[in-house]
Amino acid sequence: MLKVMAKMENCKIDECIRRDGKLINLKLSYNLDSKSKSKSKSKSKSKYIIYFRYSLFLLPSSLRKLGNSFSVDVKKSIYPYKLVNDKNIDLNYIGNIQYFDKFSDITQEEYLDYCKLFAIWSLRDVFLL
Repeated sequence: MLKVMAKMENCKIDECIRRDGKLINLKLSYNLDSKSKSKSKSKSKSKYIIYFRYSLFLLPSSLRKLGNSFSVDVKKSIYPYKLVNDKNIDLNYIGNIQYFDKFSDITQEEYLDYCKLFAIWSLRDVFLL
């Protein structure tokens, strides 16, 4: 990611903090230059700053556990990431959730509770939630 950002036009990496070889904070500044269509042909610049932060160093827990710890209203749900990355699975799959092995870091009980939430499960619909 850093290599791509470093090659971008009008882009500058202002801050890059690493710990144990891992990136924990990155400040990226970039300008969008646009020429005005008016007769004066003046240039206007829009400057943007994006911060990338590796939150696991700040709060060393999964997003699901952090949601429970901080009692937030909307919590991270479970998702079958291994299913989406399987080339043999149709991304328009609709039907029963029969892929416990495609979920990561959940118990059988959590999986069964998740299955109860859906009369008909759509991979596309769940992805777009």
